[in-house]
Amino acid sequence: MKNNQNCKIVVPFYNDFENFKSFIDQISLIKEMEKYFLIIDNGSDDDKIEEFYLNCKKEKIVWDFIKIPENHGFGGAIQYSIEHVDEDFIAWMPGNMKVDPLDAYNLIQQDLFKQPYVLTKSWRVERKLIPKIKTLLFSFIASAWFTTPLFDNGGTPNIMSKEILKKLDNAPSNFSFDFYIFYFFKFNRYKVLRPKVPYRSRLHGISHWQNSFKAEVDLVKYILFQKTQWKSHFLKIH
Repeated sequence: MKNNQNCKIVVPFYNDFENFKSFIDQISLIKEMEKYFLIIDNGSDDDKIEEFYLNCKKEKIVWDFIKIPENHGFGGAIQYSIEHVDEDFIAWMPGNMKVDPLDAYNLIQQDLFKQPYVLTKSWRVERKLIPKIKTLLFSFIASAWFTTPLFDNGGTPNIMSKEILKKLDNAPSNFSFDFYIFYFFKFNRYKVLRPKVPYRSRLHGISHWQNSFKAEVDLVKYILFQKTQWKSHFLKIH
């Protein structure tokens, strides 16, 4: 389904049914907004999300839906979506309701944020103190290690050209996907726009990954050890 704004917002969900329902409730508040979203069931352990979609389909919903049989990781789900998006630009965000879908919708209405060789990467504001400190610490470490400013690398939504994203077929499938994309644009000295977007606490439940110190440390270590390999990827992309 192609729309006038030429951008689709991709939102992967893995289980997390309560946040999924809240997300759908939010985008349903403005009927015009629904058609801009592609919802992905990223290999959930049950069929709740798909069943919800099928029930909504009877009521002629307009948001798009894909079910992936097995979990592809956050980055893998974004890559998987490429062949299912007709628009020239792709935006993506997690569905945990830390970012209001309306903020993503408002961003893609602006042509400024949809340009070839430009990454729009949101800058998170209104965050709690501890997450801000952790982000700032990693930002300094990453910026020093990769020798380019890489602050608030986890900010979402992100918006970029689908054609450029297709070329980045070596992008990691895990949560380092956003960092990889950010570093690609910085490495090539392409423009990165940083609109401010409010970022709040998860609406329902807890993230077992984000509440695991070991998981966070392992991801940081993984990213830092990918520097040489990622640079070699970038040099092969034209």
